[in-house]
Amino acid sequence: MPSARPLLDPVPSELWGAAGSRFQLRCSAAECPIVAKRLELPRLRSLTVDAQVAVGSDGSVRVEAVVRARVVRTCVVTLEDFEESVVLPFTASFGERADNPAPADVPVDTDTPEALDAEGLQLGELAIQHLSLGLDPYPRHPNAPSPGDADWLEGDAESEFVSKLARLTGTGHGA
Repeated sequence: MPSARPLLDPVPSELWGAAGSRFQLRCSAAECPIVAKRLELPRLRSLTVDAQVAVGSDGSVRVEAVVRARVVRTCVVTLEDFEESVVLPFTASFGERADNPAPADVPVDTDTPEALDAEGLQLGELAIQHLSLGLDPYPRHPNAPSPGDADWLEGDAESEFVSKLARLTGTGHGA
């Protein structure tokens, strides 16, 4: 396997072979904060992509890849940051190179593979998109209380909101 390439650099078409080429992309120290901000993460500790690219006889391109990342997430319950490891395999198919992209007002055929970018194969971009879709939108710290468990509230004091709601509805302790 070739040495690791920067994550955000496109892989030029000269580097793929018809028999299949393997690539490893690694998020550099300079790229980690950029990707973390884009994914709305407190921090991105690491991100690597191992990919195999195969070119079909019709000029189509098939990518089989695995994204491995160590991300810092913020728990939706406790608001504590915690580290999470993600391993996400994916495949993608592309049609021939798009030298003249279709105008925005032309309908897109969803059955046709997406055309390749004229700069080359954007493996890093593809990995970031798949990682974004693979992350839980409501991350929970492993030690966070289960849903419906109110024992995690400090003491037995009700929140100000609950007290006001009880007074307004005439129910509960504040009525």
